[in-house]
Amino acid sequence: TTGANLGFTSEFGGEHLFKDGVNLRKEQTGSQNSFGNIKGEQKFEYGLYAEGIWSLGKVLTLTTGLRYDYYDLDTAGKVDKNGKPLAGNKSVSDKRLNPSFGLIWDITPNFALNAKLNYASRSPILASANTITDNRGSLDKARGLRFIDPKLKTEDVRLAEVGFEWKYADFNLKGSVFEQRVKNFYQTTNSIISNAGTLKTKGYEAELDYQWNALKLTAGVAYADPKADFALSNDPLNVIPQGRQWSTGVSYKFVEPNLEIGWLGRYAQSKEYKTGAAPKVETRRRIGYGVHDIFVNWQPLNQDNFNVNFTVKNIGNKFYRSHSQRNLEVTPPSP
Repeated sequence: TTGANLGFTSEFGGEHLFKDGVNLRKEQTGSQNSFGNIKGEQKFEYGLYAEGIWSLGKVLTLTTGLRYDYYDLDTAGKVDKNGKPLAGNKSVSDKRLNPSFGLIWDITPNFALNAKLNYASRSPILASANTITDNRGSLDKARGLRFIDPKLKTEDVRLAEVGFEWKYADFNLKGSVFEQRVKNFYQTTNSIISNAGTLKTKGYEAELDYQWNALKLTAGVAYADPKADFALSNDPLNVIPQGRQWSTGVSYKFVEPNLEIGWLGRYAQSKEYKTGAAPKVETRRRIGYGVHDIFVNWQPLNQDNFNVNFTVKNIGNKFYRSHSQRNLEVTPPSP
């Protein structure tokens, strides 16, 4: 992967900001095995964007944005058992223009509301080079050799979110609710990139912090509930429903030495969801779990720009399986 980003920020009127820039990116995969060197996929894409941050009085901030994206994807196609290329659509390109809007309303110095409506588009993700090498004994079975559906449409996303932030004494509470819609959801079936359908996800998140001198307490919750009008496959790029996620934390920061020590708790509630299409609809269940981490953050120069971190995750060495993106009965255990 190679690329470049260039951005500019301009201030005018003493209150407004204007940002614009360009993003360039080129990706290419390849591999080798007993068949020799194998060319994978390649993709070139660029984006042009402009964003305005407008201060409307002392209590309102408006953001407006516009982004243009273009991509060109070339896949490796498919081959027969002798490695001879088969006929099929191996290239696709498209362009999109997407707007975004945001609003922050500072009702009081300690209470603010925010909202945003963003549109975006996404090009297909390249097949992993490992899937070409892992060819199940013959090159024609390699999962990384793909065709493109001639009717393929670009995946489009709309995200709507509203939230708040409230500060009171040593407490800070913030939260939001959101709805995301993904049209033309990408899915690779029988080595063909195609559109599976529409995925809608609703969810919320909230976080509470309490700071008392050097002691800090945190607690948070996050939940997302995806609903698809198509059957979820075992594609790792799919969105598999996960249980409600909880987090807790306690930390204490010493002045001399400049050292912070803390504990973090990560918990997931169990989750059931259905997969497959009628008449073979199956119910899958993700088992809940809770794990604990400890960390140390040291700033030897007493400056924020140099940190030495030490972390031990899952200090109890608990055997658990995270709510992964794999649509399998049993997923690999976590470390």
